[in-house]
Amino acid sequence: MRIVFVLPAYPRFASGGYKIVYEHGNRLAARGHVVHMVHTRERDHPGRPSGPPVRQLVQQARFIAGRTRDMMWSRQIRQIDWHEIDPRIRMNYVSDLSASHVPDADVVVATAWWTAIYVNSYPSAKGKKRYFIQNYEIFDGPPPMVDSTWRFPIKKAVISSWLADKAKELGVPTSEVTYVPYGFDHQQYSIIEPLTPRPRRVVMLYHTAPWKRCLKGIEALELAHEFNTETQAVLFGTFRRPRQLPSWIAYERSPNQNHLVRDIYNHASVYLCPSEFEGWHLPPAEAVACGCTVVSTDIGGVRDYAIDGQTALLATLDDTLGLATCVSTLLDNDELRLSLGNACREVLQKYSWESASRQFEEWLLDG
Repeated sequence: MRIVFVLPAYPRFASGGYKIVYEHGNRLAARGHVVHMVHTRERDHPGRPSGPPVRQLVQQARFIAGRTRDMMWSRQIRQIDWHEIDPRIRMNYVSDLSASHVPDADVVVATAWWTAIYVNSYPSAKGKKRYFIQNYEIFDGPPPMVDSTWRFPIKKAVISSWLADKAKELGVPTSEVTYVPYGFDHQQYSIIEPLTPRPRRVVMLYHTAPWKRCLKGIEALELAHEFNTETQAVLFGTFRRPRQLPSWIAYERSPNQNHLVRDIYNHASVYLCPSEFEGWHLPPAEAVACGCTVVSTDIGGVRDYAIDGQTALLATLDDTLGLATCVSTLLDNDELRLSLGNACREVLQKYSWESASRQFEEWLLDG
């Protein structure tokens, strides 16, 4: 088949959602399909909130700078340096996602809510329409507009149980929704350091997006440090070290190579997730595979593998003290930490890239 993925941007830095799309593309290309990744340099899209006047000016300045940079980059060969891309995949970089910029194909796949608006409007020459849903993207657009894309008469794949439930809640016919769980590379993320003894260290992904609630996570870490000053923490991410980060917390910027991230996980005991919502949150699962035990807010994006008191410890969304208490509980109790971590690793064994890729291919072929 000729398969086109329609992507909302060109990711210069590591991104879990893009990583999943690229990995599906790699495996489809390996099976002989012709795969195009169409990235747009559009910097605005329908329904994006404008914010207060000062923020609008800042956004406009960034928009102009971004377009100028993108136009310069578009003359160069596009390279992704944080994830391996099969050389057979055709990486396209276009000014916008209008039909004239998208190759004709057998299947065309929307990968974000506003790209689904484009895909829904494409003529039949662009192929059968599909919508790959990795999150409920109300953080990036007004809920009514996001919801309306879920109701397009397009076959959809969701990557977690809670997103399947959300589709039902929105009245999407079950015949249009297929659950295609994430794949997981158990060789890439694995235990290379003994589970015990491990340092009294917590690891957390840092991101500036409000729904990631990383400032709440830092508050929880500070509380855990007050409980026991021997508590250590390391944050990692693609952004600069946050100014409000206490000096006792280490920060690793852009550890893009997977083995470096694996090393960070392997030298910690607990992974902390303070997010408001996620689709199917990869970093906690990666950390578990490397020997950590998860403490998280009780959100749908972790519930496929994190069950409170059985495979992880969960706290309610606004309970920062609860997160800190869960962290300290695991750091103080190796037996509980190991028991929950081992149980979670057992759950993750059912997730494999071979299975996920086959299911994804079947979904594309269906109908």
